[in-house]
Amino acid sequence: MALRLSDAMRNHMLETSSVEAALALGFLIIYSGSQPASANDAATGVRLATIAVSGGAVGLTFDTIATAGTLPKAVAETWNGTAGATGTAGWFRFEELDVNKATTEASADAGGAGDKRIDGSIAVSGADLNMSNVSVVSGATQTVTSFNVIMPAG
Repeated sequence: MALRLSDAMRNHMLETSSVEAALALGFLIIYSGSQPASANDAATGVRLATIAVSGGAVGLTFDTIATAGTLPKAVAETWNGTAGATGTAGWFRFEELDVNKATTEASADAGGAGDKRIDGSIAVSGADLNMSNVSVVSGATQTVTSFNVIMPAG
């Protein structure tokens, strides 16, 4: 697995608050191709789908309680989105909602250390985000049934 945090995310966690607070109402974007070397880098590949609550314009949230170093997606939310392109899912970017931007989506493809974001790998198994099928077809609904941010033990 290759979970990567932007500098802003790491600094936020050290200085200010939690992962849950940093990513509250953010969006998960699925891309084709290889994950960038850093979450500070511009996105690579084709944006395949943007995941939101019930496929709408409302950003995602996590449960407020972490257990054993694991912060799960909010159980009550349905996380999905309609694919805007066809391709093979290779990685994701979960980026904060920024009220100074029209939407997080507009900034997610750009690089920069100023946005709180987490990048991770996608595969059928053994990845940061496991999908039942990594083949994404334009117009098809992509649903994320399970998503956890896991902090490793010391």
